[in-house]
Amino acid sequence: MLHTPPEQAVIDAAERIMIDTMARYDPSHDAYHVQRVRNTALTIAMNVPTQPDLLVIELAALLHDVLDRKYVSVEQAADPYKFFLPFFESMAYLHGIDLVKDGRGRFVAQIIDNVSWSTEKNLKEKGLWTEWHKECVELHCVQDADRLDAIGAFGILRCAAYTTTTNQPLYAPAGDPKQPQSAIQHFHDKLILIRDRLKTEYGKRLATKRHQLVVQYAIKVLVPFLRLRARLQHRAGLRKTPDSAAATSFSKIGSIIGDSRTLWRIWGLLPIVQWLISLERTPPATRNLLTLERLQGWSMIAYYPLEHLSYLMFNGTIPSTLSIKSPFSTRQISLSANSLSVWSCRFWAIYVLLQFIHLREDFKLLRARQRNLRKGKGTGLSSMEKKELQQRWDAYWSDCIINLGYLPLTVHWCECLDVWGIMHHLFMYQVTGERLISE
Repeated sequence: MLHTPPEQAVIDAAERIMIDTMARYDPSHDAYHVQRVRNTALTIAMNVPTQPDLLVIELAALLHDVLDRKYVSVEQAADPYKFFLPFFESMAYLHGIDLVKDGRGRFVAQIIDNVSWSTEKNLKEKGLWTEWHKECVELHCVQDADRLDAIGAFGILRCAAYTTTTNQPLYAPAGDPKQPQSAIQHFHDKLILIRDRLKTEYGKRLATKRHQLVVQYAIKVLVPFLRLRARLQHRAGLRKTPDSAAATSFSKIGSIIGDSRTLWRIWGLLPIVQWLISLERTPPATRNLLTLERLQGWSMIAYYPLEHLSYLMFNGTIPSTLSIKSPFSTRQISLSANSLSVWSCRFWAIYVLLQFIHLREDFKLLRARQRNLRKGKGTGLSSMEKKELQQRWDAYWSDCIINLGYLPLTVHWCECLDVWGIMHHLFMYQVTGERLISE
């Protein structure tokens, strides 16, 4: 548990304020954005060299957009401490946490006042960026978490949502009065710069893939406009050919980034191996789960190399025929990129199908946990226990939905393999194995 019960009560109160406030804002700055920032900030806080104040980080993350200057007046946003002071004071007599007396209320407000990209930019331009801004770990955790949510898939969606809400163009050509407010210009002014301006090493690691996605997306949007401009200039007699050399170059860069994002996924093997090792050292709650997770781990160990081999063969990086020489003969082995790709998908499908059995075991464990808590209490569950159970059920149903989304894709790409037959044999082996153990 990250916090004591009184501290958790303060967090819950701040979360209610956040949810009520963010309901009035547009989808680019909604409660889900804040929850992602909260979770990422805490994750970063767990991976920094110096242990920061987790209560300060979580409160600042939850409240960081309540006074966003895009949605409130300048007067309201001018003094976050004054705005939140009634909340800080009420926590002392409601939950015994005096945020005013211990100084953490002012600390939270100071982080809220300095978290935004534009504030940092303005302070640096005026020479007002101090040692506190450079060294405050709590500020850096919240800043990096907020900026990480501005890049990657969610960042692109949020940019489009805010652009639509404010009725600004997605793209405007150079010289157009609306060009500085366009979504693509926002990519160049902020989103592409974020990765290099993050403060924590762990935040920078999280940013790598998201940054690549933003750059690749910006290129894909920009290339058609460059080609359109070249054609229009050709028709107007301003260009000899209708082709755009810049569009061709950008398109190639986008392809390289796409290739690099695919190839970097091979490093996903390392956490799989670490997971399999940890399974033997710290087995899961039941023998069934241990068996399932072992099988899932080995299916992923087969999936990753096959996927990358097929990808490299499709791109002509490795040959389709390999020669194996021995003292007596030379043997030719032919590889099919299509076959490797299909088999990689089959191992992925096995993982997905095993996950349904895993979810069934999770369901039984959650139900047992719920029953045991109710029997042990007799008088009903506490608010903390209810919240814990609700979070676990939410995570369970989320996993179910994600797995259902993967299922048709994997079955379709598996072509003619009898995956269901394989799963039946695996399941029967698991059941008969259990019987042998029990006997």
